[in-house]
Amino acid sequence: MKYSKERAMEQIAATSLKARKLDVNTELSISGLTKGSFEQNGKEVANDTLICETPNGIVKVPVREFMKMKGENGAKTYTSEAGSTDIEFPGKFKVVTAEDRLDRNDNVIYPTFAYNRADDFFAGTIDWDTLVGSGVKAGSNFDPVQNYTIAIL
Repeated sequence: MKYSKERAMEQIAATSLKARKLDVNTELSISGLTKGSFEQNGKEVANDTLICETPNGIVKVPVREFMKMKGENGAKTYTSEAGSTDIEFPGKFKVVTAEDRLDRNDNVIYPTFAYNRADDFFAGTIDWDTLVGSGVKAGSNFDPVQNYTIAIL
């Protein structure tokens, strides 16, 4: 599957994969791509999602999150020919490791909408530290956002 490098680099994190922790050894097959966007600070921001099939159903993997994944033993997670304006995602990959993502202050990160003041953060009236300081919503069962290492199959 070919994809524009420029569009891949302008992605912003979405919530689908970030709200659902994948187990180690989960295999994902990319079956499609949904293009999307939203407005942030008066600017349209790309928000595309890879549609992936797993043994447990469909998982939406934001392109931004896929680009953050590390390849096993330093392997590349996507390919690109020299001089090309496209990148190519693998057809299938497997989660090798997963660990909780930490922010710059070593706080475990949860999906943005899991925090008490998420609406204020999305509106741009508070910063990240204030958001995290507001705490995670009581009674929420959100898993921490994960950093994944994957193997290309």
